[in-house]
Amino acid sequence: MELGPVRQRVILALLLLNAGRPVPRARLVDVLWADPPANAVNKVQGYVAALRNVLEPGRRRRGESILRHTGGSYTLDVPRDLLDLSVFDDLLGAAAAAERTAIAGLLRSALELWRGDVLADLGEMLAHLPEVQAVRSRHRQAVLTAATLAEDRADNAVLVPHLTRAAELAPLDEEVHAVLMVALHRCGRRGDALRAYHSVRERLARELGVGPSSRLAEAYQEVVGPDAEPSVPAQLPPDVPRFAGRSMMLKSLSRKLTRSHARPRVVLLAGVAGAGKTALAVRAGHLVAEAFPDGQLFADLGGTGDRPADPNEVLHGFLRALGVPDERIPIALPMRAALFRSLLAHRRILVVLDDVRDVAQVRPLLPGSSSNAVVLTSRSHLAAMDVTDRVDVGVLNAPDAAELLASTLGRPLGNTDGEAAEGLLAACGYLPLAVRIAAGRILLGGHPDIASLARLLSDERARLDELRLGDLAVRSSFMLSYRNLDAQSARAFRLLATAVSPVPSPAAAAMLAVRPNQLARLLEPLVDTHMLTIDAMGRCEFHQLLRVFGRERARAEDGEQELLRAHMRLAGWYLNTLGRRVETSCPVPGISDTAPDQRLQRV
Repeated sequence: MELGPVRQRVILALLLLNAGRPVPRARLVDVLWADPPANAVNKVQGYVAALRNVLEPGRRRRGESILRHTGGSYTLDVPRDLLDLSVFDDLLGAAAAAERTAIAGLLRSALELWRGDVLADLGEMLAHLPEVQAVRSRHRQAVLTAATLAEDRADNAVLVPHLTRAAELAPLDEEVHAVLMVALHRCGRRGDALRAYHSVRERLARELGVGPSSRLAEAYQEVVGPDAEPSVPAQLPPDVPRFAGRSMMLKSLSRKLTRSHARPRVVLLAGVAGAGKTALAVRAGHLVAEAFPDGQLFADLGGTGDRPADPNEVLHGFLRALGVPDERIPIALPMRAALFRSLLAHRRILVVLDDVRDVAQVRPLLPGSSSNAVVLTSRSHLAAMDVTDRVDVGVLNAPDAAELLASTLGRPLGNTDGEAAEGLLAACGYLPLAVRIAAGRILLGGHPDIASLARLLSDERARLDELRLGDLAVRSSFMLSYRNLDAQSARAFRLLATAVSPVPSPAAAAMLAVRPNQLARLLEPLVDTHMLTIDAMGRCEFHQLLRVFGRERARAEDGEQELLRAHMRLAGWYLNTLGRRVETSCPVPGISDTAPDQRLQRV
């Protein structure tokens, strides 16, 4: 039967959905046009007249028509047994009133009337209509109810096509997909059930950024069996042997990682190169591992190296560790990040991200659930990042440094070691990396005792040469930070390192030949990476080993004339400042118009 153009078929569909009930002409106009033409009513009348000719060819008397017009509305009268939708609704009503033994049969009979989506030939034109949504809802409920009553393999096999259709209509309906998975599994199609699970899980992650609900997780567990266990990664490196010191910091860090919080706990360990941030993060991770029974993930992001880790590749490794097969891992970074957050949504996992370069590198690697915790280590403060806690990892205090030295040597420090050990630790600047290297040099036998190495380290120019052991070297560690500086900040680092610190900020500006308001921009990268500190009085200070390193770079990269000019500018600033202070404290008649160097001579 030829039912005419699309709008004519839409009118027929709407009348059939409301069979026996009047449909106002104004509603037909609203459904047919977003912006109705001036002759919309005439067009509707023409479509209705054409439908009468199709439905009742040869019938002329209007009063006998099954398509009636009354008071601006149209009503289509169709015997219930001739309309599948009416028969379907009658069977649902019968099932609702039937004994339990008859319900399944009535529901299957109702579902057999379905050969596709309601009004499928009209596509999405009518999908938004409440009548269409109501029919789909009744079909969904009938399918789910029938599935709960399925008793054997054959019953489930009959329902799979209906469940598949319902799942296609509602791609994010976790209840429908869960029931489909179970039905597939119970009729012997376990592989299809697993594919259905991975498909909806990825769709949820991609479109909503959420993980599977408990209902979907239960269905998955039924499919994989009671003995299947989710993948539990344990990627933390081995605990640092002979870890010493920082006991209070470790206790505080453990509390920060395990306390309840409304969002993921993200703790940043920031500090100077060689301060032992990685060792601290790994030790803390092992201490709190039991609080994260679903696993621990670890990645070295290589932030200070030449090739920082690509977060997309890191996520690929994490997803594999969490049990996602390669073929199920998305390609794009946003999709991988969404899937990662989804997988962690209902788990308790600790994520340790070592040597973070910047916020952009680490942001995709953060979970979204409060059940997880993250430890970041970085030489940068990552000031633009919203973390729950920032922990400044500085050098060790004297007792902790002595404990680290003794622990690495494998013996307590004797009375005869006292003064020599103090000198050695002071030369190391109490930097954990330097202390470990120094102890290693002694253990290898290159130096018979602490005192002999302490004497060598007392020579500043030889100090960094001595603080190297295998692939460990204080100089190399500092160089990683230095190479990431821009040219002007690197120059500031070198020149200021040649001065006797601390250097007041105005003196630093004079030495660098920049205006005071330009100084902050030059020093910001140094402060951010802990290569320089500015104290409460605004003075620039260096860790002593960084100052030694900076002087090395100055000798290697700046000519004697450049260093001389810088020191002349610094000396000039001090002379001017001293002159002003002398003049203020004990003014001499006639001195105010005298040049600064002449003032000092006269005073």
